[in-house]
Amino acid sequence: MTLFKQLMLLITLFSALVLSALLYGQLHHQQSFMDQQQRVYLDGARTGISAMAKPWIQLNDIAGLEAALVPLFDSGQFRTVEVIDKDNVPLWRKQMPPTSGLAPDWFANLGWFTPIRVEAQIQTQWQTLAKVVLITDPSIATQALWIWIQKLMVSAVIAWILLLIGIATITRKLLAPLKEIRDLGELISHQGQPKLDALKPAFTKEIASVQSAFLKVAEQFQRLYQEQAQETERIRTELYLDESSGLGNRTMVDARLILWQQEKNTGFIALLDIPLLQSSLAQGPSEYRAQLQNLKSQLIQGAPLECNLELARLNNTELMLFVADVDTEQRTAYLSWLNQSVSSLAIDPLGISAPQFSIAVLTLDGEAAPADVLSCLDSMLISAKQSGQSQVVKQASGEHSKTRSKQQWLQLVNEALTSNRLNFREQAAMTLDGELLHYELYTALGSQNNAIYANQFLPALEGLGKTTDFDRYVISYGLSALQNRDDTLAINLCLASVMDPGFCRWLKRQLTAHQLIKHQLVIELPELLFVKHPDAAWLFCQMLKELGFSYAIDQLGRHVDRLDYLNALPKAKYVKLDLLYSKNIDDKRQQDLLLSLCRTVHNIEIPAIATNVEDSAQLALFTKLQLDGVQGHVSETWQEVASL
Repeated sequence: MTLFKQLMLLITLFSALVLSALLYGQLHHQQSFMDQQQRVYLDGARTGISAMAKPWIQLNDIAGLEAALVPLFDSGQFRTVEVIDKDNVPLWRKQMPPTSGLAPDWFANLGWFTPIRVEAQIQTQWQTLAKVVLITDPSIATQALWIWIQKLMVSAVIAWILLLIGIATITRKLLAPLKEIRDLGELISHQGQPKLDALKPAFTKEIASVQSAFLKVAEQFQRLYQEQAQETERIRTELYLDESSGLGNRTMVDARLILWQQEKNTGFIALLDIPLLQSSLAQGPSEYRAQLQNLKSQLIQGAPLECNLELARLNNTELMLFVADVDTEQRTAYLSWLNQSVSSLAIDPLGISAPQFSIAVLTLDGEAAPADVLSCLDSMLISAKQSGQSQVVKQASGEHSKTRSKQQWLQLVNEALTSNRLNFREQAAMTLDGELLHYELYTALGSQNNAIYANQFLPALEGLGKTTDFDRYVISYGLSALQNRDDTLAINLCLASVMDPGFCRWLKRQLTAHQLIKHQLVIELPELLFVKHPDAAWLFCQMLKELGFSYAIDQLGRHVDRLDYLNALPKAKYVKLDLLYSKNIDDKRQQDLLLSLCRTVHNIEIPAIATNVEDSAQLALFTKLQLDGVQGHVSETWQEVASL
C-alpha cells in the first residue's frame, strides 16, 4: 500500500470516528429536545381539554363532550384520551392504534421515546367533577426523529466527502515529490537510466531533504555505473585492440579464429601484406594510424555488400581480415573490391604499376587449430609473393564443408518448415549452485548424426532478410510447448525478424493471446540488434515489457566496446556472455575483463550467464569471477546427475 493510501485510510477512519461522535451527540440532543417538546405540548393540551370538557360534564351531555374532544384528539399527538367521572366511571374514551409511519420497524424498535401519561382534574369551586387522562403516541416523535436523522446524515456525508476530497488533493500535492522519487527509483531499478533533472521541488522541508538525499544517491549510482563501464571498456581495449593502429591485435585474432570454428562460419579469412604501410609508419605513428583507419572505413562503408567485417594488425605491414557470412558469389565480389581498396593506397595515376601488396584468402569450413590456420595463411602469402600474384585463394575442406549459396540455404530451410522436419532440443542454464534457471531452445535440420545447426544456415537467411517464417515456426512451437509445463523457456530471435513490422505485429498478437505463460517465456535478442538498430531494439523491448514478457541479451560483448546501451533499455532479465569469453580464461587479462564486465551488469542488477562452459575448471573460475549462471556441457551434466 502506498503512503498516500495509508494516510488517506488513517484520515478517513479518524474523520469517520469524529463524525460518528458528533452525530451521536447531535442525535442525543435532538432526542432530548423532542421529548421535552412532547411534555410541553402535553401540559398545554391537558389544560385546554379540561377547560373544554368542564361545561359538558356539568350538563352531563356526553354527546356534546365527544363532539368537543374528537377534533382535538384527531389533531393531537395522543394515543389515548379518556374522561373519567368522580366515581371512576369512564364517561368518554378515544384510542388510536399504534402506527409505524415513515420510520422503518428496526428504527422504531430501538425505543427512542416512551409513552408519556398525564392526568388533569376538572373541578368546580367546591368539588371534583372528573379527570382527564392523556397518553402520548411515541411513533409520531419517532417519525419526526427519523426524518431529522435522514437530513442530517445526507448533509454530514456530503460535507465529509468534500472534506476528504480536499484533504486528498492537498495530500497528493504534498506527496508529489515522493511519488516522483518512487517513479525515479523504479526507473533506475527496471531500466537503469535515472533522469535526475525531472524532479520538481518539494513543498516541505522533510520531503525536500529526502529528495536531496535520493538525488545524491542516484547521481552516485549513475557515476558508479559509468566508471565501471569505462573500466570494462579500458580492459577490453587493452586486451583486444592494438594501441598503435586502433585495430584488433593478435589476441583478438586467436579469439576470432576460435569463434569462427565453433560457429562454422561460411565467410573467409584474408591475410594482407601491404609494404606501403611501412612508409606511412616512417612518417609518424599518427599518419600510420590514420592510414589504417582509412583503409578499414573504406572496406566497411564502400563494400559492394553488407557483411560482418573485422580487421586486425599482426605487424607493421600484415593485417588479418575476417569477413563473415558470405557465400561463394559474394566472396568473389568482395575480393574484387578488396583488391581495389588496397590498390588505392598506392599513388598510381595511370594505373599501370604492378600491385604492391599480397593477399592470401582462406575459406575455412572445417576444424583447425588457430596456429594451423595462421601457418596455412603464411604459406599461402609466401607463395603469392614468390609467384608474383597479388591474391591466392584456397578452400579448406572439412567434414561439414558443404558450401551452399544463400538461396540454397533458404530453400532447404523452407522445405524443412513445410514438411515439419525441424528438430528441437533444449539446453539448461543453471546457477552456480546447480539450480535450474531456464532452458534454451535450439534448432537443427536433419538427423542427430547429420544435423545442420542453426548457426550454419541462419547467417544466410539473415543476409537475405528471410528469417520471419523460421522464427514464427520456432515461436509457435515454444508457445505450444509451454502450455503443459511450468519451467522457463528461452527462444532466440533473428535480427531481421525483429526489424520486420509484420513479424512484430504477429508476435504481439501471439503474446497477447498467451498471457498465462508470460512469466515462462524469455525472448533472447542478439547484441548486434542493439548496436546497429538501437531505436528499433528499444521499441521491441518496450513492447515485450508492456505485454508482461521478458527479454535477454545474447552474445554480450561480441560487437561493441561500450555498454552504455544497457542503461537506455528496459531492464533485461539476464545477459549471456559471448562464448568468446569462455576461451583463454586462464589469461589474467581475460579474467579481469570478465570480472569488470560482470560488475558492470551487476550494478544495474542484471544477472550474467556464461555460455559454452565445458568442464569443472571453467566452472570454478566462473564462480570466482562472480557470474550468476552457466550454460553448456557442464549444465547438461548437472541435469543428468540431478535426474539420477
